[in-house]
Amino acid sequence: MAEFEAKRRHAGVICILSDLDKEGIELFDLHKGLEDVELAFNAMKNELESDKTHLRSDEAVRGYFFITFLALRVYFKILQRLREKGLTTRIAVDEV
Repeated sequence: MAEFEAKRRHAGVICILSDLDKEGIELFDLHKGLEDVELAFNAMKNELESDKTHLRSDEAVRGYFFITFLALRVYFKILQRLREKGLTTRIAVDEV
């Protein structure tokens, strides 16, 4: 408990202003969910290098983003497995 209190003194404060009729913990969970979305977009743009399309038809764009979605699923599944085995400091997803 003493260790927790020592760390708590150095912790910051997160302020979220909202007009939603929800408890603070629910709002914080929503905020954390947005962080997950941002992480996925960052991986899409930087890791998969999939941020630009030069396609002309709606169908081609839909197909492109479907394939990108599948690639993101594979990317995060590999990342999850690496984290579970404690390997993220020794190997990157793109090296698998």
